[in-house]
Amino acid sequence: HLQRVGRDAAQRDMPSNEQLHAEAIFNRARTRDRNDTAAKLADYDEVLRPNPLHLSARFDRARARLRSGDSPGALADYDEVLCQNPRFYRAFNNRAELHFVNGAYETALADYDAALELHPTYTMALTGRAITLHVLARREEAFGLWGRLLEQDAGYGSAQWVGRQF
Repeated sequence: HLQRVGRDAAQRDMPSNEQLHAEAIFNRARTRDRNDTAAKLADYDEVLRPNPLHLSARFDRARARLRSGDSPGALADYDEVLCQNPRFYRAFNNRAELHFVNGAYETALADYDAALELHPTYTMALTGRAITLHVLARREEAFGLWGRLLEQDAGYGSAQWVGRQF
């Protein structure tokens, strides 16, 4: 009886063939050349079709959609990622970059703030927030962030370059 119970439990924990196939397709998408966006998108779609909650595939598809020029699709994917995992600071940061590119600077700031609330030293969010503040002519706040970046990493070249520009 114990052998049967153990065997049944092991079989329940085994991934299905469909799950294994989806993971293989996901790995193929990740290893494709980043410029092969159409193939990447097709792979991510194939992964998400049977498993729409595959967070990594949706996050990566958002990035690929953005590279392909599909901003609305990328935004929808980032929104879904954040619905599934509201603590995914990189998704907040990437969505902020998308809002910035589309000129929605206040919305970008809100997403950068959310990313920084989750990860206060995240360089990409600090940089994006500082640039957005410059665009909004809130230079004193921006300079404060550049100083913070330099305190975190004295060799942070981008902060030094931007500091010289402004």
